[in-house]
Amino acid sequence: MAPGEGGGADRISGLPDELLHRILLLIPGGTAADAARTSVLSRRCLLLRYRRSIEVSRYRIRIGYGYGTSVKYPCNIGAHLPELALCYDDSREPPSLHDARRAHERADAALAVYSAPTVRRLEIVMPFGSRHVTGERVSSWLRFASRRLVSELKLSLPHPALAPDKGEEAVLPACERATAIDVESVGRALPFRLLPLTPPSFAALASLRITEARLDARELEHVLSSRCPRLKELVLEWVSFSPMRDDDGDAAAVLSIRSASLQRLQMASSEEFAGSLRIAAPELRVLAQRCFSCHDAYIAAPKLSEVYWHTLLYDPSRHRFAEAGRHLRRMEVTTGSPTMALMNRFDVVDELKLTISAPQGVHQYEKLLEDTNKLAKCAVLVLKFVELKHDFKPIMVHLLQQCAGARKLVVEFPFKMMDDYPCKSSGCPCNQLENSKTNRIVLHSLEEVEVKGGGEGDHKAELVRILCKYHATFKKKVFISVRGGAHTQRKIGNFVPPNDKYEITV
Repeated sequence: MAPGEGGGADRISGLPDELLHRILLLIPGGTAADAARTSVLSRRCLLLRYRRSIEVSRYRIRIGYGYGTSVKYPCNIGAHLPELALCYDDSREPPSLHDARRAHERADAALAVYSAPTVRRLEIVMPFGSRHVTGERVSSWLRFASRRLVSELKLSLPHPALAPDKGEEAVLPACERATAIDVESVGRALPFRLLPLTPPSFAALASLRITEARLDARELEHVLSSRCPRLKELVLEWVSFSPMRDDDGDAAAVLSIRSASLQRLQMASSEEFAGSLRIAAPELRVLAQRCFSCHDAYIAAPKLSEVYWHTLLYDPSRHRFAEAGRHLRRMEVTTGSPTMALMNRFDVVDELKLTISAPQGVHQYEKLLEDTNKLAKCAVLVLKFVELKHDFKPIMVHLLQQCAGARKLVVEFPFKMMDDYPCKSSGCPCNQLENSKTNRIVLHSLEEVEVKGGGEGDHKAELVRILCKYHATFKKKVFISVRGGAHTQRKIGNFVPPNDKYEITV
C-alpha cells in the first residue's frame, strides 16, 4: 500500500511543521526500516529518513540528527532543522558525470530552500571525479555559511578530471559565529582566499583545518594574527603557499604564523618548503610536523610541551626553538634521521616515543647504536619497531641499557612480523657475542611493561626473558603485559620461571 493511500485520513500530515519537527527529533535510535514504517503514516514523512535512512537517489542529504530529504521533493520540515549535511554516497560505484552534476545542483537547491535563520552544523561532501565544483560555486556555499553558521563547517571537495582553471579560487568570508572550520580540497589544490573584513572576522573560531589547498601566506598571517582571537588549533596539511618576501625584501619565501591564542599547530607537506618558517605563539603547547621540511625555522613558543617531528630535516643551527625550556611532556622522533638531535635540545621528556628502523647493513646498525646511545631522560619510553634486519637481542639489550630512569616501558612490534634473522650483513657487529652482554642493564625505576603488536612472534618471549633475567635490579614488583595468544603464552612459560619480583599477563 502506498503511503497516504487507504487506511483513512492522513492526520499526521495535518500537524504544524514545528510540532512534527519536535516529534521526529524525539525518536530514540532508528534505522532505515523505522523510516520506512514512519512513511506509511504520513505523505510528509515519506520525504524524511532517520539515521541510515532510505535512499531516494544516489545523492543523499541528511538534515538534522540523521534525518534527510531529497531536494527533488523539498520539505518545509527539513528546511529548518538544526544541522545540514549534504553528502554524496559513492560507496558502491563511482558517480557518472550526470550524477555528479546533479549532486552539485541539489546542494545549491538545498541551501536555497533552507529557511532557518541559523544552522548549527553544515557539512558538504561532493563526489570524486567531477569538474563542476567551481571556485564560484564553493564561494556561494561559503557565503551561506558566513550568514547562517553558528558552530561547525566541514567542506570536502572532489578530485577534478582537470586541474582548476587559471585564476579560479574560492573565497572564505568572515564567519563570526563559526567555532570549527574544516576545508578539504582532495587532490585539487584549489586556491582559497581568506578575506578579513572588519575585525574580528572569525571571532568564535577555535579550530581551523585546511587540507590540499593553496593559500596566500601573507593573507594567512594577517588572519591568524588579528582576526582569530580565540583560535586554539591550526592544521595545515598538504597545503602550498604563495611566496612572501622577508623583512629585508629578499626573494626567499617566508611563512609566518603569529597567534596569541594558538595551542596546537599541525603541518604536513609532500614537498620541502623552500623558505623560512616563523612561528610566534606564546600559548603554543603542541607542535606536530609530518613530512614538512623547511630551509630554516624560528619557533618562539615558551609553553611548548609536545613535539612530534616526523621530518627528514633538523639542523639545530637553522631550526631554532626560542624561549622554550629543555623539558617536554611528550616527544616523538625516528632513528636514522636528523631528528634524533632534538634530544640535545630537549633532554628531559616525560614520555619519549622512539620509532626504530634498523635496515640491513653494518653502517645502518652502527648508526642505530649511535642514535640511541644517549636517550633523553624519560619516565615513559615507547619503542616502536618498524623494520629490523639485525639480531633482535643485542639491539634490545642496548636499548634497555638506556632505560635506567624509566618507570614504564612500552614495546610495539609491527603487525607484519619481523623476519627472525640472524643478520645477513657480513661482519656486522650484531653477530658478535660480546654485544649481547646484559651486565649494564639497571632497571631500578621500572614498574610496568607493555608489549604490543607483532602477532605470535618469538621477539615478545625473548624480550620478556631478557627483562626477567635481571629482576634483581627491580626495586618494585614489575607488571608485564603481553598481547599475544597461545603460542606466545607457551613460549613465555617455557622461558620464564615464576618469581615474586614480576607478574606476567598474556
